[in-house]
Amino acid sequence: MLAKTFKVAKEDYEISADVLLENKDLLVSLTGGDIPHLGGVVTFDFKSKKISKTFFESHDGRKHKDIFLAEQFAEKIKDHLMAIYYQAGELSFMIHDYQHAENMAGNVGGSDSAVAFVKQVNALDNYDDKTDGLYAFNIINSGNLKALKLFHDYCWKIAVLILNIQSVVDVNKVAIGGGISAQPKLINGINQAYDELTKRKNPMIGATLVKPKIVKAHFQNGANLFGELDNLLLQINHENKYALN
Repeated sequence: MLAKTFKVAKEDYEISADVLLENKDLLVSLTGGDIPHLGGVVTFDFKSKKISKTFFESHDGRKHKDIFLAEQFAEKIKDHLMAIYYQAGELSFMIHDYQHAENMAGNVGGSDSAVAFVKQVNALDNYDDKTDGLYAFNIINSGNLKALKLFHDYCWKIAVLILNIQSVVDVNKVAIGGGISAQPKLINGINQAYDELTKRKNPMIGATLVKPKIVKAHFQNGANLFGELDNLLLQINHENKYALN
């Protein structure tokens, strides 16, 4: 929860805006004038684009006119509020290779897939279970040059992805999840690739951006499951107002 108060004084009056940001909901209380009172409520629903007004009557039955300020305020900020689709965050849809931007071939979900990386490594040894991550890292740790090349390429792709995200979002920490995150070699490899990308390959970027912490996710392979469970419980308890019905 974030809270802040803004004040402006003009024509011998002072008006305050007490702003409260609770998750994705914004509450603004406008107060001021020579006779403090509650004149009305203005609400804006981003999804329906509808502004609703509730007038409070004064002691003599008249409707307060100061709700006009709330209407003007809502009009000013409505286009700067949260988006309505709640679809951001699907990194697998980002396109890395514009020359292969078809059927996810050049997308992060295709080119940066941990499963695809493990399959490539295991294929070098003609191992039957192509999705066995532990076996893949045994090959890498054995010093197999082709496996090491695949490993370094994979770490490089993830480092590029992190930098691309950081170019848009002010990132403080990046947590690598999934079963593959249990391998310390991977976290070290991504950190080294990021350093090479920003310090040696692009020193101007390295001198401009602060490197985010790149760590393994606390729940590692269970990260997705815990996230799904949390979302399910929110819906069961009717606490997730952003769930798509």
